[in-house]
Amino acid sequence: MKFQSKLTDLEVTIFSVMTQLSIEHGAINLSQGFPDFEFAKGLAAEHGVAAIPPSALYHQKDDHKVLRFCFAKKKDTLERAADKLCKV
Repeated sequence: MKFQSKLTDLEVTIFSVMTQLSIEHGAINLSQGFPDFEFAKGLAAEHGVAAIPPSALYHQKDDHKVLRFCFAKKKDTLERAADKLCKV
C-alpha cells in the first residue's frame, strides 16, 4: 500500500516518510537519521512502532535522544504500542 499525503502542495515531510515506513513494516504508527532519524527508522522496522524524530522539526538538527509520539490514537493502538515499546 502506498501512503497518499493530503499535503499535496508540500514535497516530502517527516510525517509522510514515517507513515510510509510504518506501512512498509506493518508498524503501529504513533507519528503525525544513532541520530534520532536512524533510531526512529529502526524502531519502526524492528519493533513495529513509528515515531517522529524531533530533529526533523527544527532548524538545529540536535539529537536529544528523544522521540515524538502522537497520543491521539485509539486506546487499543496505544496499548499495543506500549507493549511493543516495553520490549525494546
